[in-house]
Amino acid sequence: MQRNSTRRYRGSDDPQVCHVGPTAQDFMAAFGLGASERHIGTVDAEGVALAAIQGLYQMVQEKDAKIEALEARLAALEGAFQAEERPSVSFADLAKKSNVVER
Repeated sequence: MQRNSTRRYRGSDDPQVCHVGPTAQDFMAAFGLGASERHIGTVDAEGVALAAIQGLYQMVQEKDAKIEALEARLAALEGAFQAEERPSVSFADLAKKSNVVER
């Protein structure tokens, strides 16, 4: 279905009134709903909108779960990094241990 655009309909009460949304032909081609390609039934438009909202809600739920898992993983990695003991050894200490003579 094409991106929603505005249009004026012939035979409307006011020719200056703009409408937004798909044409009935585009709607029928995209969803296979309705009795004709000349009208979009309100129940069909509302049903498609509700299905889209439900689909988007599911996507948000999945992304929230993924973010939560990634935040937990990051916290665990940060904790492991901070808990890791890193010896503070100087170059001089290493040289003494390996019998390297300083010049």
